[in-house]
Amino acid sequence: MIQIVAHRGASATHRENSPASWRAAVAAGADAVESDVRVTADGHVVCIHDADLARLAGRPDRVADLTAAALAGVTAGGVPAAPVFADALGAVSPSVPLMLDVKDETPAGLDALAAALPEPDARPIVLALHAIESVRRFADSGHTVLAMIPQPGLWTAFLDAGADAVRLWERDAEPTILAAIAARTVPIWVTAGGGGTGRAVGDIDRTAVSRLATLGVDAILVNDPAGARQLLEGLAA
Repeated sequence: MIQIVAHRGASATHRENSPASWRAAVAAGADAVESDVRVTADGHVVCIHDADLARLAGRPDRVADLTAAALAGVTAGGVPAAPVFADALGAVSPSVPLMLDVKDETPAGLDALAAALPEPDARPIVLALHAIESVRRFADSGHTVLAMIPQPGLWTAFLDAGADAVRLWERDAEPTILAAIAARTVPIWVTAGGGGTGRAVGDIDRTAVSRLATLGVDAILVNDPAGARQLLEGLAA
């Protein structure tokens, strides 16, 4: 059965990238939990999707311009807008893979991330990287490297750089490219929804789940892991 990856945690029912959303994802039986990560001005890894605080907290400040101490005082929905990475490690069971969508791939950002990561044998970490140079850097890290390819045609270059798996957008998950990637015997992850689907990123419906299951993808990123599990079990019944 397709693996379910909780996109920003159980973000359909909880504040995205929050301890509550991560814990709820684990409770819902997600096979892996995803969080976005960025780096503060003083080199601390925090969990937030956007480059600034406008959407979550109504402030124009950029995450990269604030210290971790300054960020700690900014809340959204009554919880920190950008929880520290340790909060994610604490909320997700060490037996559940934690996928990190790395938003800061500058040399300094990657240095900070590398310093914050647990040892590979301590817990499963999936590093979701958007640049080929970043893939090369972490290819021998012992952590799983997921290629967040910006264009479908770049999957070969990312795998050649050392990626262990490929992430596609749902709109790009077509039989031809899936067969080509599968021939390299690497897992294929798909982010549900987004451009071309008529659904928000991470949103899923029965038709989409059925299609992706038929295509044989290995994992889907969804906002509602409990709902996705129910749909998958319904298809299997």
